[in-house]
Amino acid sequence: MKKNIFLLSLAFLFFVPEILADKRAERGKCYISIGYVNDRVSVSEFAKASFIKPKDFELFERKDKKVYLTLGKINENLFKKLESQNKTYNFNCSRGKGYEVRLGLNTEFQIVGGNKINILSAEQFMSIVSSIEIGKQRLLDLEVEKRVQARLTVEKEKQRLAELERQRKAEADRLAAIEKAKQDEIDRLAAIEKAKQDEILRKKQDVERKRKAKLAAEKLANEYPYYLVLSCGFNGNHINILACFAGRYNDTEIELTNGRDYGLYQPYQISGLGKAYSDGLHINLRSTFDFTAQNSADSLILGAKVFSRASGEVLFQKQVSQYGVIRVSN
Repeated sequence: MKKNIFLLSLAFLFFVPEILADKRAERGKCYISIGYVNDRVSVSEFAKASFIKPKDFELFERKDKKVYLTLGKINENLFKKLESQNKTYNFNCSRGKGYEVRLGLNTEFQIVGGNKINILSAEQFMSIVSSIEIGKQRLLDLEVEKRVQARLTVEKEKQRLAELERQRKAEADRLAAIEKAKQDEIDRLAAIEKAKQDEILRKKQDVERKRKAKLAAEKLANEYPYYLVLSCGFNGNHINILACFAGRYNDTEIELTNGRDYGLYQPYQISGLGKAYSDGLHINLRSTFDFTAQNSADSLILGAKVFSRASGEVLFQKQVSQYGVIRVSN
């Protein structure tokens, strides 16, 4: 009994500090803190003003609701070395005392759940802070552009005044050219009328073109309510569809029942099944279909996604390695 109590006490002492502890950095490490704001509302403006990309932030909210903006955790010695080289932009190296809630930013600088960020090298740190110099340069460029525009405005004003002077001097000639001006006005009105008629014709043609496109899309959706995207590659990138069927030692094929149509397609026939795009071969599918494909490539991934043409929703997706089979039907 005493032994059990001892073990329970030992377990309690081992786990409780972890439960109650904040998210401070372990010994020898620290968080790169660029500053803090008093509440979450102020985070977005502060973060944008820093010129740092939103994905590079690891935020922490304290009990007093102050939010500390950090770039993640780094080795203290590495930070001191960067600091000695004047590369840390007066950032602080904080242990993170009182950090309780980890947060992050999405692409719109809105607060979301955060992930841990670890700065492992000087190169990684410099990659993150490189956007600061880019941002400063952008502001400098805007200021230069503003000054250029100011000079252009002054120059335009000079030109405007010169034009007024020219018009004043030309007033005498204008009186002699009234008849010509009348004819020019007639021509101008005729040109306006022609432009109106051209615009009416253009709009009619545009409406007709859209109507035909809509009818074509509706016909395609009625006949082929689904479509399949077949890809062959690695790391999520499509390379070439033929590579997954014309293997080094064995070829594989595609078997497709599409409505009432049936076909068994050898590698050299597969490209004729649909239209090639950057993400793969797009194959139109009728309301009833049965699709089977086997991957022959030893180092490439064969993938298939079935989409609803009406909603764009992915209804089925699967990936297989060498000799794996993908089958989907409706």
